[in-house]
Amino acid sequence: MSAVEEKTNAGDSLAPSPRPEVGEAEKITTAEDSLAPSPRPEVGEAEKVTTAEDGLAPSPLPEISKEEAVKKARPFPPTWAFLVLLLGIIVVVAVGVGALRQLWISSSAESGAQETAVGKLATFDSPPDIPENAEILQENGAPVAVVSPHKLQLPGASYAIVATPLEGTRWPVPTAQQDVAVWVYGTVVNYVVGLPYITTTTSLLGGLASTDHITLTLSNGNELIFGSPQARRYPLEDTTPLSQRRPGLTLVVLGGEEADRLVVQARYLPEAATGGGKTQQLGELLVALLTAGMQSTTVNGQNFLVEYRLTNQGAEPLDTALFDLVLEDGQGQRYAVNSEVSYLGEGGPLPALISAGETVAVSAGYRAPKDLQPPLTWILRVDPTSEQAARFPLAYRAPLPGPPQPQVELLEVFADQGRDVIVINGVVRNSGESALAVTSDNVKLSSSGGEAELRAQTPPFPWQIPGGGKQSFELQFQRPAGVDSVLLDIWGFTFRIEGLP
Repeated sequence: MSAVEEKTNAGDSLAPSPRPEVGEAEKITTAEDSLAPSPRPEVGEAEKVTTAEDGLAPSPLPEISKEEAVKKARPFPPTWAFLVLLLGIIVVVAVGVGALRQLWISSSAESGAQETAVGKLATFDSPPDIPENAEILQENGAPVAVVSPHKLQLPGASYAIVATPLEGTRWPVPTAQQDVAVWVYGTVVNYVVGLPYITTTTSLLGGLASTDHITLTLSNGNELIFGSPQARRYPLEDTTPLSQRRPGLTLVVLGGEEADRLVVQARYLPEAATGGGKTQQLGELLVALLTAGMQSTTVNGQNFLVEYRLTNQGAEPLDTALFDLVLEDGQGQRYAVNSEVSYLGEGGPLPALISAGETVAVSAGYRAPKDLQPPLTWILRVDPTSEQAARFPLAYRAPLPGPPQPQVELLEVFADQGRDVIVINGVVRNSGESALAVTSDNVKLSSSGGEAELRAQTPPFPWQIPGGGKQSFELQFQRPAGVDSVLLDIWGFTFRIEGLP
């Protein structure tokens, strides 16, 4: 018998035909019908295994070589696999290039070669043209032609001024002229002027004293005076000094290799301005300022009145429909004329027409907040779009707040016999405008036996109560012996406490 015993199914009536050997192992098949399977040819070193499930034997398989079998076992990779591989290579290369570029930028920044270290300046040989769509000042929703500054005068130096628009983030400067300053077109609340970077300029600006004045001469002949100059350095990218929130002058040194630039900011001094006075001429209209000041207070603010006189020196009646009259405070806030407040004045509102040769007394009224901030400037234009304006500095001091008005209320009083003290709870209210200070000198408990000792207070003295505020408190006094009533005095308010045990 061979190494592997051949097995047959005894349930069959027919015995299977003998099968040839196929190497070291015998192929086992089972006949499930009455026919025995046909012998199959050898296919090299291993025999193909099949099972006859019907009465027909499988067709013989063609012979194949070992090389062909290996090729069929290792199919060629599909196209999508090559695409995925190619994409991965591209991603790896891109990441490597990005890392090398970042490393190069970092090294450049450390050596000062990065472009952002430049002062972001552009140069010009002749003043650039102002574009027609350049921004201009808006006053009460109407465009106003800008009055350009022509000359800047510092203690010991003066500069001619040319107007230049910003070119994106770049500031145009003259190519060679060292005595020319550049004004950023449209900055008329806080005038922003650039000065050339030279040793004399930086020394001059850095040496300005708080008492020095800086004069800016406008194209209409008016002069604006600025004082209290303060110098400091700002990073190149910091645009805070260019803010237009309050009247002032900002001088910026342009150029240089420093990481920051020298900036001088000065406060507008309308009371020192020249070219104004009590009377100013606007074409054929003569404007004379008479008085200005607070007329009355209101719940939310104050009524401010400007009394003035107009004279039509022309040969034709003057229509006042386009007259523009504004009040400007020290924060740059502008207030429009209010007809109701104007009726409170001596002259009343502006008439519709001023006849040729006629002089009229007029009142301009304004609703302003209680804390109106000086300095104040009153501005009159015959046309909101005109660059000509009469500007009058007003002598004004903000009114002092009213005095404090204390009110005291007792909530609870009892005697603590265990500690032998009188406990008093209450509240102090301040209905005035100024702050109210309460100290131990403002609190006293007395009886026929004299003044009692203050043992404790919550909160500790002093109490600072702002206008319109209140402060809850608790006081503990040593109980006087042999009395059943005491007097409590808090800020002039006296209370009799009776029935003490």
